[in-house]
Amino acid sequence: MAFHRITLTVNGESEQVDVPSNLTLLGLLREKLALTGTKASLDSEEARLGRLRNAEEILEHGPRWAIEQLLPRMLSPHTMRSRPEVVEQALETMRASAAQGMAAMQRGMAERAASIPPLAAIDVPTLVLGGEDDAPSPVSELERMAHGIRGAEWKIIPRAGHLAALEQPEAVGIAVRDFLERHAR
Repeated sequence: MAFHRITLTVNGESEQVDVPSNLTLLGLLREKLALTGTKASLDSEEARLGRLRNAEEILEHGPRWAIEQLLPRMLSPHTMRSRPEVVEQALETMRASAAQGMAAMQRGMAERAASIPPLAAIDVPTLVLGGEDDAPSPVSELERMAHGIRGAEWKIIPRAGHLAALEQPEAVGIAVRDFLERHAR
């Protein structure tokens, strides 16, 4: 599993965090954009406060506690039931995270600005992709993002949650490849 080292800054405090690549923006691909495992709207105030509480609890109880809380929201029920090798791979990836990094991610998500208005300014072919069972970035959110970007396509991956690229790598690969082929220069 590949990781991206990012600098996360929350309330003026910066920290280097290793983030699994399948949890981040797939990225700008030669004037094309693919978004996965993300959302543009703000959390409700209740959810925002919950993220801040989670950050404190992660620091208090450690990464193992966080993994127990987060894993069922990261993977689809299908994966949790019938794909123990994928569950183990997700656990392995999550175990590599430090409590400070996990807490910083929760604080960063709690404090982030809404990204709905800037979506209209995106002027490159864009693919919005996610799992049908993605709890943190539900299908309705992905659809909203796709409708907010002029000409965007959206693809929902069956039997996948927030970690769609880990759970259904072939389906994600096909979706991204097909998108890039349709928009080849």
